[in-house]
Amino acid sequence: EIRLSLVGSEMCIRDSITTAQSASNVRVRGMEFEYSQSLSFLPQPFKGLGVRTSYTRNYAQVTLANRSPHLVSAGLNYASGRTNVYANLNWAESRPINAAGTQYQRHRLNLDLGGSVRLAPRLNAFFSVRNVLNEPFIRMEKVGSNPAAAQFFQKFGIIPTIGMKTTF
Repeated sequence: EIRLSLVGSEMCIRDSITTAQSASNVRVRGMEFEYSQSLSFLPQPFKGLGVRTSYTRNYAQVTLANRSPHLVSAGLNYASGRTNVYANLNWAESRPINAAGTQYQRHRLNLDLGGSVRLAPRLNAFFSVRNVLNEPFIRMEKVGSNPAAAQFFQKFGIIPTIGMKTTF
């Protein structure tokens, strides 16, 4: 792991090598680059902004089920006084579902929003809205030399949540 720290920000690069149990050794590698920055140096009202982003790359000598080769995420948050709001955006490249690579979960972009307000020293009201873009889960399958076709299409919809949180 390589970690670089700057005033008010952090950048991290991770690389790891793993072997899986099989007839022969299989090398699985992953690398992650992440960056976060508090924008507290900005003038009011932007002083409470923060940004973050990350990129993950996974690869192996063989096809591994449920391992997306590329993942990208980004987020923006804002805190001022008793209020905190955020937005998170995540993208995952298509990932194989079986070792043969004939079935895969199609790439997906997801946006989540949320926030909270402190009403009293130990009482917060919060909200979240998941899957704001109403992105579906699509499972694709390739049979023989035919192009891949959708075998499973499911939309969960936009998922809002509101609530109160207290600590004792």
